Amino acid sequence: MWEHWIATYGYFALFLGTMLEGEAVLIIAGYSLARGYLDPVPTYLVAVSAAATADAMYFWLGRSFGARMVRAFPRFRPLRARATLFVRRNGHTAAFLSRFAYGLRLVLPMMIGALRMRPAIFHIFAALAAICFAAVYLCVGYLFGQAIATLIGRVSAWETAIVVGVLLLGILAVAFRDWRIYRADRSK
Repeated sequence: MWEHWIATYGYFALFLGTMLEGEAVLIIAGYSLARGYLDPVPTYLVAVSAAATADAMYFWLGRSFGARMVRAFPRFRPLRARATLFVRRNGHTAAFLSRFAYGLRLVLPMMIGALRMRPAIFHIFAALAAICFAAVYLCVGYLFGQAIATLIGRVSAWETAIVVGVLLLGILAVAFRDWRIYRADRSK
């Protein structure tokens, strides 16, 4: 069942999932690599391009619409001051770390764009970050898949439960983060 779905929609789902979430999707893709459902080179290239595309998209949104856009989304307000301070102190580092900054992944590229960092510099550091990000999380998923195969022996009976469990954990982590930000906004 998974083989057909992954063969048909795997790379497209990987691209969209990496743009929207990132870590959980890449871990599942790494697991799929370990099981032989995906090819390593196209998987890595799709993951890198999706991460770099997402960062570039948020950078250009921030550059085009500036601080107005960040103010328009109430959930970004608590993060705006921290992101602005961090970007002003550490511009190149901020461009690189924005891919790894869980909870600031959308705000940092927007703030970097709004603060008018030169696009070439941002894209170089964002591309380097995307290369590292994809490698780290694909390796984690691959090693997870290898460990499960070694420990259980034959994973196919548990495969659906494992993939659904990892997806649910990713969704719960995002929902919990959003709930905390929403709750913090409501208490002010």
